[in-house]
Amino acid sequence: MIELLRKVIQKQELFSKKDLLLVGVSGGMDSMVLCHLLLKEGYTLIMAHCNYHLRGMESDLDEKLVRDWSSENNISSVFKSCTLLNTKNIQEEARKLRYDFFNEVKGSANCKYILTAHHGNDLIETFFLNLSRGAGIRGLKGIQDQSGEILRPFLGVSKKEIYEYAIRNNVPYREDLSNSAIHYLRNFFRNEVILIINNRIPAFYEMCIRSIHHLAEANAFIEVMYREWRISNVKEKDDEFEIIKPKIEKFYFLSQLLVDLGFHSETIQKIKMNYSKSGKLFTDKNEHELLIDRNTIFIRKVNTKQNLEHFSLNDIQGELRLSKENYIWNLEAKKETSIELPFKMEEALIDSDLIKWPLILRKWAPGDTIQPLGMNGKSKKIQDVLTNSKISNFKKKSIYILFSENNALWIPGIMRSEVAKISEQTKSFIRISKIDENEKV
Repeated sequence: MIELLRKVIQKQELFSKKDLLLVGVSGGMDSMVLCHLLLKEGYTLIMAHCNYHLRGMESDLDEKLVRDWSSENNISSVFKSCTLLNTKNIQEEARKLRYDFFNEVKGSANCKYILTAHHGNDLIETFFLNLSRGAGIRGLKGIQDQSGEILRPFLGVSKKEIYEYAIRNNVPYREDLSNSAIHYLRNFFRNEVILIINNRIPAFYEMCIRSIHHLAEANAFIEVMYREWRISNVKEKDDEFEIIKPKIEKFYFLSQLLVDLGFHSETIQKIKMNYSKSGKLFTDKNEHELLIDRNTIFIRKVNTKQNLEHFSLNDIQGELRLSKENYIWNLEAKKETSIELPFKMEEALIDSDLIKWPLILRKWAPGDTIQPLGMNGKSKKIQDVLTNSKISNFKKKSIYILFSENNALWIPGIMRSEVAKISEQTKSFIRISKIDENEKV
């Protein structure tokens, strides 16, 4: 049996006897067998154990076993007492605490790798678990033998083989009775579903592992294609994405990008169903917005807090820094009988005697109007101004308007207003400029 496990580790060539290894140890059979084998084969390791205190005295006995065995075998060990919050997914919370602890110890002890004792049966259970959640190929490929600096040398070994090794070599371990509780979905697959299939199909374990390896190979190929597509078709800057719209038969690439950004599967399905509808806007719970244009897909991160903010300009000079743009203003005395207006709409001149402080910079709202400069006081809806300026529905929401009380003074970059415009009677004026972050030197 030891020959089999030795060959598994040697074949993988994941680590050498020169490496200092950190092994996550629960006190259960799998991790204790891994430590026993590594010790017997001459590897240098540190054992790391988390006590979540979920099972009272049983949890403490797990820790005691690890302490005693590591001491008896002169192996360095580290322990952490964890307090779990009352969350819906306590297993995921425990996992995060565990790996945070492992990474902390790895760094302080200068270990090269973190090893866990996940085995072939874990691979099959994870496949069924992800299948029940509607996972794609990326999820169905299951656990990998290496994820960065985390190694899983037992993935090519079955639970049965680990058990036989433990019995023949008198490896001490403790049983976690919670592994039998089928209200955990993983345990339901482990203790009921997979057992039934195994009884019906004796070769199921080997065939399932083979299929998972096929999925992993297919996923590796798709990931290469996806990365190449993303490099060629996706422009990304400051949480905003501009994507060359792929044909519907290549929607998978866009779908994978949306998954990476945290879009919910239901939202992705709605996007696919409306893929041909230019101008369609989608908002996901992860605070992303997606706009379907004729040949382009636009995605941006929505700052919901900033969308609700009104920014007050309280003094005659100052600077306001927003996430994508800055506004700079100051008071100037009028020295000439006439002043030529700035050519670019990114700057406005406002008669300081015809406004009421503070000025307000805010996102436009339905019903807002402006009196366009040169239209003798006639009003237009700001929404219509933006539409006529060919501002997409996606970008309309990011437009700020400068107001004095309820009077729109300026749509930065687009239009100035008749309200508070400079004239021959103007004595002083506010010069305000909008500077986009990507234009700053």
